Amino acid sequence: MTNVPDVKVGKYRLFRQIHGRGAFGEVHVAVCPAQTGDEPRVVWAVDDTNTSSIQPDADPLDASAALDGALRGLVLAESLGAPAKDQVVRVTLVGVNVADTEPSAVHAAASAAVIRAFGLEDSCQLRYENGWHYEPKPLG
Repeated sequence: MTNVPDVKVGKYRLFRQIHGRGAFGEVHVAVCPAQTGDEPRVVWAVDDTNTSSIQPDADPLDASAALDGALRGLVLAESLGAPAKDQVVRVTLVGVNVADTEPSAVHAAASAAVIRAFGLEDSCQLRYENGWHYEPKPLG
């Protein structure tokens, strides 16, 4: 899929420590045009035999965080003027770090991966406030 010209690939790895606790989230995405009008905006596209990635059956909370974060990233990209309408985000990998993987880090990493796919990372920032967030930088 990544050899197709219309596919934009984004990756983000969040590996930080705050308040003495580690936080890890790594997400890889491929953003491409929707094939049908009723296709979901975000789809799970991790090979179910990939043991280096989280899988929904084994870790539904982090898998859900990745999907929700990817959708948040797509909405954020649209708000920043990216041509995200009629695009689908395919989550292709959600990295695992047994000790430190946590849902807010996965969510933020997924949002950041989508923003990177659109080349908008200079317009956004990672922030910690009751969990990890990836958001637009303040104006000014």
